[in-house]
Amino acid sequence: MRPLNLPVGVRAILPIAATVPLFAISFGVLARASGMGIAAPIVMSATTFGGSAQFAVASILDEGGSVAA
Repeated sequence: MRPLNLPVGVRAILPIAATVPLFAISFGVLARASGMGIAAPIVMSATTFGGSAQFAVASILDEGGSVAA
């Protein structure tokens, strides 16, 4: 078995890891501004894989669309 090369892996993931908090904050701000409450954006972030889908749902609900849309 090969030894793990942890520093190389950490260095490779840093650009993505640095943007995750920014994405989370921007979605949280949009969700709160569209009136989603506190729990809904958290549950949505935990269960929705596509980040763009989160922004789309928040925008649709903000414009008066229903959950079925």
